[in-house]
Amino acid sequence: VMDFSQMYSTLTSEELDIVKSELDEHFDIRVIICLRDYDSWLRSCKRNLIGTPNAKNSDIKYYRYKDLVKKFSSKWPTMIAKVDDFDNKDGVLSTVLNEFLGINITKSWKVGKFNITSSTTTDTNGYGDDWDIPERENKNFYETVKTGIV
Repeated sequence: VMDFSQMYSTLTSEELDIVKSELDEHFDIRVIICLRDYDSWLRSCKRNLIGTPNAKNSDIKYYRYKDLVKKFSSKWPTMIAKVDDFDNKDGVLSTVLNEFLGINITKSWKVGKFNITSSTTTDTNGYGDDWDIPERENKNFYETVKTGIV
């Protein structure tokens, strides 16, 4: 199961330190960040007012994929994958997962269906019209990142 609310990304480094201190006593935490299509991800950020200038929390920053990866990889061993990687073409993802998690997934492993809501895949007038978000930077990061361990 893959589940991540964008609200988790609003946690500060200090808040993640608290989470880390509590969880690391009991678990060997490994984080897998799945980068979904950058367009729908940014639309969802905008729709949920995460990182927009009129967000209620002035500490919320503009979100970039690389910042999200940096935040979590500074706390736990982290692996990056893109949604497209989950087709497991040529067994590449299962091989990397085996190395990262210390498990044995077969190369023929298949992933179930992803549920991305239609509200994050279509444009809505008024969302982010005046928001200076570095969409090109997110696109560049998405297109150049390789599946692997950070």
